Amino acid sequence: MLVITLIAVPVLLVAAYFIQVEIMERRLVAEANAIIGAPRPRPVHVDAPVSGTFGEALTPYLPDIEKASRAYTEDE
Repeated sequence: MLVITLIAVPVLLVAAYFIQVEIMERRLVAEANAIIGAPRPRPVHVDAPVSGTFGEALTPYLPDIEKASRAYTEDE
């Protein structure tokens, strides 16, 4: 009876350890999936979208850009 107890107790402790580890592993994976898998909508960079192309939106700023480009190329 003593031999059976000396063998059964460590076996049961090891089994309980692995069961506990498996439960904790499943909980960790579920929490990680909840955090990583949560949808994260991208914030918009402007309040309201503007219709048209990028070139059309850039046209009013072209003279200033050209002036800055000339000043940059003339500066040594």
